[in-house]
Amino acid sequence: VIRMGAGYDNVDTAACSAAGVVTSNVPDAWTEEVADTSMSLMLALMRHTFDLADFVRGGGGWTRQAELPRRGLRRLRGQRLGIVGLGRIGGAVALRARPFGLGVSFYDPYKPPGMEKSYGVQRASSFAEPV
Repeated sequence: VIRMGAGYDNVDTAACSAAGVVTSNVPDAWTEEVADTSMSLMLALMRHTFDLADFVRGGGGWTRQAELPRRGLRRLRGQRLGIVGLGRIGGAVALRARPFGLGVSFYDPYKPPGMEKSYGVQRASSFAEPV
């Protein structure tokens, strides 16, 4: 039994072992893909990509130039991204966010002090602070 992801929370390893079934996991499965998707969705939300695609599909085309400014296209640069949990995926997102000019803060009570320095991010003191 191979578990795609960290840990074995949903695998009865004792039962597998008793039955002679070998278990394994792939802790880095999908880390990069999830972090990349997170960044692409942030860009899509800030730029109203989905709304504009619906507008074009609905026959609006690109002829109504007033549509773009009305939606208020926003930049990521200068915004703050709050991450809850600076594990593999949270850390990968933090590293991708900085080149976009995002300020990054995180909350993770399980990470040791000083962890924020290695990622160049700001530690939040509570769950609500980065959110």
